[in-house]
Amino acid sequence: MEPTNSPRLVDIKCRDVPHGYELESSVELPREDGSTTLVRSFYREIDLGDTYVTLSHSSRGWEPAQTILVNGRKGEVEGDFRTDETEMLILHIDGTIERTEQTVKTWLKHRPMVDRLREKLRSGLSTEEIMRQIREASDNPSWS
Repeated sequence: MEPTNSPRLVDIKCRDVPHGYELESSVELPREDGSTTLVRSFYREIDLGDTYVTLSHSSRGWEPAQTILVNGRKGEVEGDFRTDETEMLILHIDGTIERTEQTVKTWLKHRPMVDRLREKLRSGLSTEEIMRQIREASDNPSWS
């Protein structure tokens, strides 16, 4: 049985799109008072070879939703990391846009983990089984 102080995956969906994928999820996070906060997320990643675009939209409880768009240019690979040049746009609820350009280290082991999760979703696992496997994977770094 799942501990009561653990997040609960309510729903998760994965779709393949041209050159990428989308993930939608709803997770209940426990609060100290015993209630829960619902976090809903939408994520899309498009890989265009030398560049990529990600879109992330999420809401947490009654807080305003946040949308982040990242345009990245893939860089040099060194070990398990790649150095990318990115521009991040944060679209605020008041209509303003915050722009940040930066060089970031991208962990290359993330991709195999996402691909394995997508395969598990395609296999029709229940949300409870997916959460169990995610918990086990977070305790076992060899999952990658």
